[in-house]
Amino acid sequence: MKKLLLVLAVSLAVMGCDEYYFVSGILSPGFKSATGADRALLVRNETQENLVAFHGTADVKNLIGGVRAGQTAHYFSKSKKDNPNADVFNSTHDFPLVLMRHEDYKANLTDLSQAPVFTTIYVAYNANADVSNYTYTISKSLGGSGSLIVNNFTEMNAELRLDGPNGVPVGYIPAQQKKTKLYLGSGDYELYVVLRRYSPKLKETITYYPVDKADDPYFLSFRLDDTEEVFDLKKDLFDPTDITYDFQYAYLEVTNNFNNGIEVRNGSSILYQSQMKTKTINYAETYAFQLEMPKAGASYAPSKKFGGLNIVSGFKKLELPSVEMQAGFVYSITVKNDGNDNLVIDGDGTYQVREIDLGDIFTEE
Repeated sequence: MKKLLLVLAVSLAVMGCDEYYFVSGILSPGFKSATGADRALLVRNETQENLVAFHGTADVKNLIGGVRAGQTAHYFSKSKKDNPNADVFNSTHDFPLVLMRHEDYKANLTDLSQAPVFTTIYVAYNANADVSNYTYTISKSLGGSGSLIVNNFTEMNAELRLDGPNGVPVGYIPAQQKKTKLYLGSGDYELYVVLRRYSPKLKETITYYPVDKADDPYFLSFRLDDTEEVFDLKKDLFDPTDITYDFQYAYLEVTNNFNNGIEVRNGSSILYQSQMKTKTINYAETYAFQLEMPKAGASYAPSKKFGGLNIVSGFKKLELPSVEMQAGFVYSITVKNDGNDNLVIDGDGTYQVREIDLGDIFTEE
């Protein structure tokens, strides 16, 4: 460890600014909350642990900073001076936010594969939205002397949420992953399962909620002391081939047969294809955009009217028909060139509607 620090210290003297900030940020991950235009992802740390955060996986090359214990509003930074990987916040995308105790990070800096992960939260970051609109909470239930080990041998990424399907996430378990460990305090728990998976056909990450035959969401209920509990989602909770799902989203699917790239907007807001990190649909491409239903109390409404959807290409603009979208359905429309360089809707000018078929949208193209 001392040899590594000596090499890094010597390297700092000969590096340029970006390299200097990168190495110094790794040696001492910043805990300062960003301000002004430098603000990126917003988190609340309810735990009593100083945490180091990573983009995607726990590797020094993915370090994005730290957040202090009890911090109620911490913004990760878009400045390379305060975030060694500030470039990750240049684009709209979703990713696992991996969190590690600061002392574990320091003790295992030369080999982070040996350091325990505190928890992982799945987040969606919009580079063009007001980042203060949504806070990702690191639950105060985390960090205790008990532990929950979760095996996920399904094809779907799983998120465990506290006390309800829309509750605070306490952990993210990747598909086909065993022995994901969550450190929890003593107490009674109800953890609800939310599933996420990328659809090659929609080119979008689908979020959906498994429900039983009575249409109630699946959950894990248990009491934890200073002990270790083990759950296998496939064996102890549900059979993935024999469950139904509740959706909180509809999907707008757009095929571009115009002779140029297009953007899809809801009013003046550009819709981003989160998985591909892009706003532009090229000619002959099809992409789907996830549209959230309005929240009604603790649950979500089954439908929402969209009256401001439009297609833009340069100075050309095409208003799409108003539509009442139902959660769990895909609304498809194709735009084309009318021969006079105008954007028009192909076909009869209406949406083609289909219910989401999980057996279909997850098959490879």
